[in-house]
Amino acid sequence: MEILQQKVTGQVLNNAIASTYPTRNSRYALVKNGVTNGDLHDHIGGDGGQVAYSSLSGTPNLPQNESGAANNFLTAYNSTTGAFSKAQPTWANVDKATSNIADITTKSHTSLTDVGTLTHANIDTYLNTAAIDYSSTSTIIGWSAAGLTKSIWYKQVGKLVYVWFRLDGTSDAITASFTLPTACNSSFACSNAIVGFDNGADINTTALAYIAISATTVNLYRAAGIVAWTASGNKICLGLLIYTID
Repeated sequence: MEILQQKVTGQVLNNAIASTYPTRNSRYALVKNGVTNGDLHDHIGGDGGQVAYSSLSGTPNLPQNESGAANNFLTAYNSTTGAFSKAQPTWANVDKATSNIADITTKSHTSLTDVGTLTHANIDTYLNTAAIDYSSTSTIIGWSAAGLTKSIWYKQVGKLVYVWFRLDGTSDAITASFTLPTACNSSFACSNAIVGFDNGADINTTALAYIAISATTVNLYRAAGIVAWTASGNKICLGLLIYTID
């Protein structure tokens, strides 16, 4: 009877507890379910189930994406507000130490500004073209044809003409000159100091090469004062003449 009473009493007591606290099992998770740490319970690891971010309060409204802006790039991100900062790049943002023109899609000379009218191909042609030997074509006056050593070369670069010459032989006139294929400009004459030998001797003064306005003939003078040569003996004229054309 005593054992039976204990069983009945225990069952009554359990029923009474369940009646008094009907939601006990739904409010409090049991240790056997894996909940640990009591008041320190933080849902980390085995400390409770995972909590969805959307169920939390006090969280920033972070954007899922950021709309682009023309010619801008992102410069900063605020992890509290979720705000992005944008700015246009400046020259200071370019790593010039590793920059290479090969990275640019369009590299055409015609896309550049303030570069003049000549293309790189034009410039290459001017610079790479060799001087032309005009010795056999030029009309030379002031020397006997027999025994005359002549060398006349010219090169045109844009509006400039460079002429290298050396004439060495027996003088047969008090004048000296030779012709070129391209005329001097129509605005002003051009002249250069040259080296001269008259009647077999160094004249010890500066001789002169002179081409007049719109002329193709280069006149050679014994001195800047348009002094004549000796019409005999060895006569040498050599130098460089630079003149402009129209």
